[in-house]
Amino acid sequence: VEVARISDFGQNDLRFLVRSHLGNILKPGDLALGYVLYGANITDVEAEKCRDLLPDAVLIEKKCQQPVTKPQKKNANPEYLEFLRDLEKNPEAMFNLSLKCG
Repeated sequence: VEVARISDFGQNDLRFLVRSHLGNILKPGDLALGYVLYGANITDVEAEKCRDLLPDAVLIEKKCQQPVTKPQKKNANPEYLEFLRDLEKNPEAMFNLSLKCG
């Protein structure tokens, strides 16, 4: 996978070629979260010896363009669903709720 940091767009042409488990998921233009190890400050003497074996970047996960929403239960109470819709329309009402058990 060929990746570039968002902060590098328009500044330089620095791109990294990394091997990743996300190779079959990512498509051109997708965003991914990860760590850039290129230029990292390594203070351990043993790790410094193996620096050339470390990848330039490590991808962790694909970042979704749209937030993933939970599917609604099909057998949910219609009154409860209406209550949730009302709360979405008026979020200030959430602070005026009085919950009573029994």
